[in-house]
Amino acid sequence: MSFTFNTLNLKNVEVSGGGSILPVGNHVVKVVDAKGEVKPTGAAQIVVNMQEVNGGRTITDWIIVHNPNFPKNAEIGLSQLKSLCTHGGHPDPDNPVPNGSFDSLKGLVCGIYVGEDTYNGKTNNKVKSYKPANKADPDFDLAAYQNPLGAAVAKQGEEKSDDNLDDDIPF
Repeated sequence: MSFTFNTLNLKNVEVSGGGSILPVGNHVVKVVDAKGEVKPTGAAQIVVNMQEVNGGRTITDWIIVHNPNFPKNAEIGLSQLKSLCTHGGHPDPDNPVPNGSFDSLKGLVCGIYVGEDTYNGKTNNKVKSYKPANKADPDFDLAAYQNPLGAAVAKQGEEKSDDNLDDDIPF
């Protein structure tokens, strides 16, 4: 039996908790998923799903890494991918997809600039550039985000050392 939309029923399907699209501006995001796609035209892209670190809004970037018909598109896409990897803290930005696995992209944290893009008469928000997280939000503390317990312990140690400065010197 083939699929037909006439019998589509969502009665037992839960509403996803997905957030809204990131608005225009600077944001700090974490890569939550990445996968490769090869189109029938021979073009290849990496689909990168990102979520803001301090909220639930999301955005997807389609990074073209190969396009036999438009090599300039691939050149731009490769530069974007290198920026994502470099600013996101990838362990080897020159080899972003080791052994064909996109797992090394998941968890990268970086800053992005989202701008409007018009294509075929429709305007959407799109990732325009990647940057270090602290360039998107100067108050963002990457070390504290990645290891909140370690940052709390370090902060307690700083407070204790400051307290010792006010102690009287016994003679």
